[in-house]
Amino acid sequence: MKSSVPMEPGGASYIAEYPKPGGQQRSSVRILAAPGFQNAPLNPYCRLLYTEMCRLGATVEEFSIYRMFPRRFDIFHLHWPEYFISQKNPFKALLGAAMLLWECTWQRCLGTRLVWTAHNARSHNHIHPRGERLFWWCFTRLVDGYICLSEQSCRELEREHPALRGRPHCVIPHGHYRNA
Repeated sequence: MKSSVPMEPGGASYIAEYPKPGGQQRSSVRILAAPGFQNAPLNPYCRLLYTEMCRLGATVEEFSIYRMFPRRFDIFHLHWPEYFISQKNPFKALLGAAMLLWECTWQRCLGTRLVWTAHNARSHNHIHPRGERLFWWCFTRLVDGYICLSEQSCRELEREHPALRGRPHCVIPHGHYRNA
């Protein structure tokens, strides 16, 4: 049995393999995560989620716009995609949002499913309102499915982003930070 869980944020790959009953290895779901473990010092949500997914046999790799991924994943799981368009520097905002949309498009072309855990329906600060509208228009059309933290947030999300209506989604209440 091989297992590794992140000890420091920002590593490239975290893999856990657990044997199936009868000694066979479980096939691993490959997840590209944005963010994965890198934001653990600020918010343990993703670290707790992906540590458990690794324990269950998934392979989780951290997304970075500085290291684009030419290979296919099973799932590209995004949290807070508005981070990229919310940069104060307009060049960084445009470049970051474009790189994220490019990776989403590329992964979709490779057959990867794009899943968004929608913590927010829009950015909090609206620094670049026209750029943000364009970003959300493009991004929500790439999403294969989404996860909301409450029924109310699902309704708000579909009201804000009509392109999501009819897409597969589920409600998974926010976990606690007891072990964080």
